[in-house]
Amino acid sequence: MFSDEEKQIAVDMALTSKEKLMSAFLIGYSIDKIKNCIIETFVVELKKQLVAELSEEWVFDYTINHTESYGVSFGIQKNSWLSKGWSISVEAGNAGPDNFYFGFAKKTNEEHLPSLKERIDEKLYGYASKHNDYWIWYSYCDNRYRYWPYPRYLANLYFDSNTGTMVLEYFKNQILTIKSVADEYFAQHNI
Repeated sequence: MFSDEEKQIAVDMALTSKEKLMSAFLIGYSIDKIKNCIIETFVVELKKQLVAELSEEWVFDYTINHTESYGVSFGIQKNSWLSKGWSISVEAGNAGPDNFYFGFAKKTNEEHLPSLKERIDEKLYGYASKHNDYWIWYSYCDNRYRYWPYPRYLANLYFDSNTGTMVLEYFKNQILTIKSVADEYFAQHNI
């Protein structure tokens, strides 16, 4: 994250005045709120971009909670899928948030739909996909989008428009690609 030298510079700066020391303490105590703000800003922008491309039968949902082990998830769900618990989602595998993966999620008691998994595999060739009780298809994000707990990453996500745009496009494209495969699959199977 930060080198010992960078940390020492921060300590030296904080100790130059009472105001700077109090600001350092305040920032330290507010780190989770700062992370939440950065992530929520990103998710709200992603929602705006996705909603602009989706019909009214789609719902965007997200959760940000850094007190749980899986603190961040976002994605889309068709209104007709609500009872089945199907969604096209992105989730953090660890708190932080960290270790993001994306895919087609389901309730545990819903059938697996292996042919949908195969279709998504064909469209998203190159991803090492998996499935389990909660996912018909999922894969970890590319490494440059997978790990978010690092301060430099979050700073770039928030302040660097090129990084923010690149990350938004990556997640939007993954969600919309799976959506197009699912739409085609369910239309062919009258689901």
